[in-house]
Amino acid sequence: TVKAINNTKDNIYIQSATLNGEKLETNFITHNQIFEGGELVFKMGSMPNKNTNNMMAPSSKLYN
Repeated sequence: TVKAINNTKDNIYIQSATLNGEKLETNFITHNQIFEGGELVFKMGSMPNKNTNNMMAPSSKLYN
């Protein structure tokens, strides 16, 4: 299940995310996490969250 809390036409930026109740510390989820299922919850806001960890997915580093 994927939920977006406070999602409106103005709130287009992810402020935080949890997977199965645990805060995500990366800006990606793995195939295994998706395969295992559960609940992904995004808290949305109107401004970009500059305080997030910008850790890229390992495969993304190949293309930057």
